[in-house]
Amino acid sequence: MQHKVKEVKLKNGVEGLLIDVPGAQVINYDFCLRAGYYLADDGKWEVPHIMEHLLCGANQEYRKARLFEAEVKKNGAYSNAYTNTYTVGYVGECADFEWERILNLLMLSISKPMFLQEEFSAEMGNVKEELSGYLTNYFRQLGIAMSERVGFLVKGDRERLNKLNDITIEDIRKHYKKTHNLENVRFIIAGNLKGRKDKIVNIIEKKLQLPQGELIDLPKTIFKKQDTPLYVENKTVESLYISFSMLLPYRISEAELDALNALNNILTATMDSLILGEIRERGLAYHIWSSGSRGHDYSVWDFDFQVSQDNAKEVMKVIIKHLKSLLNNGTTPDILKATKNFSLGSFQMSAQTVGSILSGYSSEYSMAGEVMDYYRVPERIKGVTTKRVTAIARSFHKEALWDFGVLGNCSQEFVNELYTELGKLWK
Repeated sequence: MQHKVKEVKLKNGVEGLLIDVPGAQVINYDFCLRAGYYLADDGKWEVPHIMEHLLCGANQEYRKARLFEAEVKKNGAYSNAYTNTYTVGYVGECADFEWERILNLLMLSISKPMFLQEEFSAEMGNVKEELSGYLTNYFRQLGIAMSERVGFLVKGDRERLNKLNDITIEDIRKHYKKTHNLENVRFIIAGNLKGRKDKIVNIIEKKLQLPQGELIDLPKTIFKKQDTPLYVENKTVESLYISFSMLLPYRISEAELDALNALNNILTATMDSLILGEIRERGLAYHIWSSGSRGHDYSVWDFDFQVSQDNAKEVMKVIIKHLKSLLNNGTTPDILKATKNFSLGSFQMSAQTVGSILSGYSSEYSMAGEVMDYYRVPERIKGVTTKRVTAIARSFHKEALWDFGVLGNCSQEFVNELYTELGKLWK
C-alpha cells in the first residue's frame, strides 16, 4: 500500500511516526515505552507484564476494566498491549470514523490508570494461566533456557510462575512511575491521516499526561561462552526439539541483514531450499526453520527443528553438509535470483494492510529510533550479491559464539553426540 512517513517530535518531548495511508479505512496505533522485563527486579520479573495488563483496565474515568473495554470496543475497535525484554507497548486498531475517540481513550488508559487491588488480583490469576499455557510450548521452553544461559535477559516460565506471588500492587505502581514519562514514549500511528496530523499531535500533547523524564537506556548485552550442549529432559514428549544459535556481539548492518535473510531463504524457506528440500525428500523431518535478527547491540542466526531421535543425527549431517558447502563455495547466481524473487513476492504480499505497514516500521523504530525506508526494500533485496551472502555466513562462522540445545526424552550422551556432529562445522 502506498504511504508517506513523517517523523515528529512533539513539544512535550514525545517522538513518533505519522504514516499516511491514503484511502485506508482503519487507523492503527502503537505507543511503546522502554519499560520491559530488563527493568524489573530480579525476583519480580512479571511486574512489567502485570502492569501492561492493568493499564488496559480501570482508569480515572472508567472505574472497572469491563466498562472501559466495553467503551473501547463498542464500534468494533481492537485494543491490546504487549511486553517483551525491552519494551511495553499499547496498541489499537479502529474504524476510520472513530479514530479520535479511540486515540483519546488510549491516552486516558496510559495516563490515568487506577491499579485497583481487585483487578490486580484478577490479573495475577490471568497471568498465571498465561504462563502455565506456555509450559507445553517446547520450542519456547528450550529457547528461553538457551537464551538465559548465553546471557540474554530472560527468565524461564516455571521460575516466573514460582515467584509470581512475591509481586504486590505497590511493585506495579513503582514500575509505572519509574518508566512512564514523556521522553520514554515512542509512537506510530498509521492510516488515512490527510488533514488530521495537527489534530493528532494536539491530542497527544494535551491528553498524554505523563511527567517529564528521559529515554531509558537499553542494557549492554554480554554473551557467555558455552562449552557444553544443553539438555532439557522432558519424558512426556515423543520427538526431540533441537535448536542451535550463532551469536555476534554487535549489530550487523542493514545490508548484512538483507544478505542473512537471503541466506535463510536459500537454506530453509521453501521445499526447493537446500536443507529443507533434502530433509523432506528423504523423509527425515517435517520442517526446519532458520532465521536471522539483530538487536540493539547483537545479532543472531538461529536454526530450529523437531525430529525423531532415529533421524536426528542424519538431519544434523544434512545441515552441516549444506552449510559447509556454502561457506567453502558460496552460492550460485541462479539460486540467488530465485531467492530474490521469493523475497520480493513475500514483501509485496506482506504490505497490504495498515497494520502490516505499521509493523514494518515498529521494531527498528522502537528499539533503535531508526526509520526504515519501506520503498527501498525492493532495491535492498535486489542489491544482495552472492559475495554478501557468503560473507555474512563466514562472519557468523568465524566470529560468533554458538550454542546448542535439545529438549526431549533421549539422554545427555545422545545430545553430546549431536553436539559433536555440529562441531564438525568448525573443522
